[in-house]
Amino acid sequence: MKGILYTIALSCILIACKGPQGETGGIGPAGAKGETGAVGAVGQAGQNAAQPTYYDFTLSWSPLASTQWSYYKMAQPLKDNEIVFVFLKSRSFYFALPYYEYARTTDDSEEYVMLTHAFGNDENSIGIRNEAVTDYKKSQTFKFRAVVMKGVPGGRVNIERYQDYANLKKDFNLPD
Repeated sequence: MKGILYTIALSCILIACKGPQGETGGIGPAGAKGETGAVGAVGQAGQNAAQPTYYDFTLSWSPLASTQWSYYKMAQPLKDNEIVFVFLKSRSFYFALPYYEYARTTDDSEEYVMLTHAFGNDENSIGIRNEAVTDYKKSQTFKFRAVVMKGVPGGRVNIERYQDYANLKKDFNLPD
């Protein structure tokens, strides 16, 4: 019994006595290479197109005009496979055409518009028709933005996604 007590007492003394910390040893060798993990999920497809060109412009309509059409001539003619999105800018928002609702003019008045668009008889004119012009008391001017995306033959573009200007802005870092 005395032997057990001496052993316990000696163990307590040795545990209680602690010397200064020694130096850290070197880094050991790398372990064996682990197994290859499972293949991850396929990521969302990225954009495979050049940066789109955009044109900011204003168009005016007069209640005295004989036509409801107004035209903007882009600096560059459209090429095959290019896609054009046209937006009305009202305050800080962009609305895809066709658009039938109230909108702010450049002089910050509010007018009802009935806007549709088509391309003119040459390769770089955008025609915008405002069917509400007959209700105007004076000439009205509105802001627009046309975004021209370069398509790829056989490629795909999510047209529905880009009817929302916020998605074009996000995907292509377009300014407001």
